[in-house]
Amino acid sequence: MTVYKFKVSFEDYDDVVREIDILSDQSFMDLHHCILRSVKFVADAGASFFMSNDRWVKGHEIALDKPLKPNGEQVTRMQDALLRDYIIDPHQKIFYLFDFVAQWNFHVELVRILPSSDLSVQYPVCMKSTGVPPKQKTDPPVPKGVTPKAGETEDARTLPDDEAGKKGG
Repeated sequence: MTVYKFKVSFEDYDDVVREIDILSDQSFMDLHHCILRSVKFVADAGASFFMSNDRWVKGHEIALDKPLKPNGEQVTRMQDALLRDYIIDPHQKIFYLFDFVAQWNFHVELVRILPSSDLSVQYPVCMKSTGVPPKQKTDPPVPKGVTPKAGETEDARTLPDDEAGKKGG
């Protein structure tokens, strides 16, 4: 079985790089989960892969769970898309977006095609890890001027006293 070796990097953090080996007959869903595990992110948000050209221009979308585009056009789903059906270039570039709110952007680049797999390896696997990934922000940002009270959770936010009087006046 053919193995694809991908170099995965954050768009905004050049020093964080992962090398992932994955079988050509595995799905984009497998790649999605391997990338998130490799950077210690929790798979709690939407995501899409975009087949790209050499300048990272987004092309065909392969989405986690979005069945239709806003214009009603069908979207390919990750679990239905095998890598071998989309890799058309020996240096294929794929733009990966995780969490449509936080906008974690990754560059996924095919760097090598290995003719056969190692039977002792369970694919997909992160073969090399360089750099410390940023922490995934799971809480929404706190709006300016709003602070959580001591002992309350992040979701229980209050306005400063001088702002509270202005609300509902």
